[in-house]
Amino acid sequence: MGDVSEATSSAAAAAASALNDDLLKKFFSEVSEVERDNEVSRILSCFKLNAFEYLNLPFTSSVEDVKRQYRKLSLLVHPDKCKHPQAKEAFGALAKAQQLLLDQQERDYILNQVNAAREELRAKRKKQLKKTLQPN
Repeated sequence: MGDVSEATSSAAAAAASALNDDLLKKFFSEVSEVERDNEVSRILSCFKLNAFEYLNLPFTSSVEDVKRQYRKLSLLVHPDKCKHPQAKEAFGALAKAQQLLLDQQERDYILNQVNAAREELRAKRKKQLKKTLQPN
């Protein structure tokens, strides 16, 4: 009789474990879908002229960083894997950003624009600081 109750107990434990596994898979699937949707939204809200922002990379990123990050993000928002209605647009934006950053001439142009904007901002801040510090 002990063998029957042990077998029943083992079967119940296996069923409970399978149920927990299914619930866990469903939970991670839902979390993954939320992450995918959030990434699509982040990509679509990027400043249109900043390819680095689309890939969520610093301006000092290497070509290898660009390739690695593109692969990671493109898998996350790929229209076949992501149910977000604008996944296709986000995927296209990532592809365009990668294309720009892998083209050395385009990359140099973007970095020159970024550096010019930084210098202009520094000059404005310096001028503003001088005005603030000058006695009336």
